[in-house]
Amino acid sequence: MALAAKVATAVESESGFFVPLGHSDAGLSLEVVTASETGQDVNKHATSSSSSSSSLRGGSTGLNPNDVDEKGLKLPPIPPFHPVHTGQVHYSSVMDVDGRVTYRRDIQAPCDYGMLIFNIGPSKDDLPYHYDVYGDAYLWSDNGGLCILYPTYFGYQVSNYGPFWRPGYDPTTVRFGDLVAGPGHMHRISSRIMRPSTGADEHSAKINRSKAGDFIIMGHHSFYGINFYKQLKDYVNGWGPNGPSESDSNNNEFGWMLLDATVSGSTESTTATAPKIDSVIVES
Repeated sequence: MALAAKVATAVESESGFFVPLGHSDAGLSLEVVTASETGQDVNKHATSSSSSSSSLRGGSTGLNPNDVDEKGLKLPPIPPFHPVHTGQVHYSSVMDVDGRVTYRRDIQAPCDYGMLIFNIGPSKDDLPYHYDVYGDAYLWSDNGGLCILYPTYFGYQVSNYGPFWRPGYDPTTVRFGDLVAGPGHMHRISSRIMRPSTGADEHSAKINRSKAGDFIIMGHHSFYGINFYKQLKDYVNGWGPNGPSESDSNNNEFGWMLLDATVSGSTESTTATAPKIDSVIVES
């Protein structure tokens, strides 16, 4: 069935800010920003190491052939090494001359850290649990083994279906730290909530919306696989209507922890919210 995009006001109601799964970013790829886009200059013959899973694609770094001589590689001088232990997400939108809006989120991660983006929203009413995991997308890069020269890398997603954030409410730039070696810390980066397009009205009304939304996990090395997904899903499926309980936080074997980077005054760092804009609703 063909999908037609229609501009409308943001999907806001008493039950919360919800995005139907069929009309959201499920299936969108998360891609590496090339070095040529960031101004980095990584040698052409250095192998770029990256990986992705689910619907994701990686990308190689852009290189300057003038940095290679007949003797082999010619790298710039090694600068002082300052490892990065923070991440950042930035939201933006652009409207073309035809009125079509493209939404984007750019994610900065430390080199050799994986980034997993996913949404936690209400499950279908006929399921025995209240929350489920949607729209997971994963990316990892070690900048071709040159982390000492290029300590960060960038991933991005684009969508024409609607914003990745809640316009007029969520910060347009979110910064967070606490990137522990074990990837169990879940940073909430927007209050946008994904849900099934039908059959989830009861759970949508019951869940604690402050515990739902878009999350990101950053962890050292390439950590995402089917077993990690199962552990994450089992943890989220085990929440009660009000979200994870204190016993869930203290007794989970994997060390899951929720950190909200969207709340002003939290230990996470945010910037000011953007002016409220229209979202894009896609109808079948």
